[in-house]
Amino acid sequence: MKIGFRDLTNQRFGRLVVIKRAPNKGKKVAWYCQCDCGKTTIATTTNLCQHLMFSCGCLKMEKLLQRSTKHNLSRTKIYDVWIAIRKRCYSPANISYKNYGGRGITICEDWKNNFSSFYEWSMKNGYKEGLSIDRIDNNGNYCPENCRWTDKLTQANNTRTNHFITFCNQTKTIAEWARHFNLPYSNILAKLQKNNYDAEKAFAKLVDIN
Repeated sequence: MKIGFRDLTNQRFGRLVVIKRAPNKGKKVAWYCQCDCGKTTIATTTNLCQHLMFSCGCLKMEKLLQRSTKHNLSRTKIYDVWIAIRKRCYSPANISYKNYGGRGITICEDWKNNFSSFYEWSMKNGYKEGLSIDRIDNNGNYCPENCRWTDKLTQANNTRTNHFITFCNQTKTIAEWARHFNLPYSNILAKLQKNNYDAEKAFAKLVDIN
């Protein structure tokens, strides 16, 4: 151990608890730290001991969030939507994280810590109560270019678990074909599963498409 080396293992600095040594950052000794929010981060001895770093970044985010609540919209449904998006993208403890943040889906910098920006975009792009925010590309991020406000039916038809079935040169989800034939969804699904999702065989006895 080098002279002057200070072992910070298990010591707490704000929200950070030092776990073990990390590769040096240049000539500076660095440490893997566990944040109270659940994330890990790397901090140098200097940043920890000189009180320049208190968290993985979540503390800064919370302060920004507190400032954003001054718009007096913190009790609105659209504010709840924004909070829910942030949680499923950045909180591993959230039940939906595995399908969002766990898949690498993030929120654009303009929205991530700025509710006012998200609110302004929403008001200009069709938001009203009862609608849900929907990503056009389900593998894409939350950003103005990839988001829209839609009803639940449109959003359900855009989930990445949908089967898209092509029949008579028309491509629809199973739910859409069920509405087209005016039959229960379960009936259409059963026909498709029985015929290994071969639409020609599954729909052979159904009425012709108008």
